[in-house]
Amino acid sequence: MAGGGRCALDRGCSAPLNRRSASVGRLTLEGRLEKLAYTIPEAIAVSGIRRAALYKEIKEGHLEIRKRGSTTLILAEELRRYLSSLPLGGDE
Repeated sequence: MAGGGRCALDRGCSAPLNRRSASVGRLTLEGRLEKLAYTIPEAIAVSGIRRAALYKEIKEGHLEIRKRGSTTLILAEELRRYLSSLPLGGDE
């Protein structure tokens, strides 16, 4: 790799690995990086759940979190599980 930076992927990377651009995840078949965990702002953005509602679900034990230092993380699998557990819309 030109520039001597570390590579974000094992082979053929196109971007150096640094604290700002690094993501924790795995490659999908399409070559995209799939996130394994979301910060609170990321979870809000991908789920459409309001911040206050997300914190309420965490406090009530409906959504499990992980901590790394002061950073709160929600595993992608956990967010999917939670969203799948919500009632279906339609006839109520």
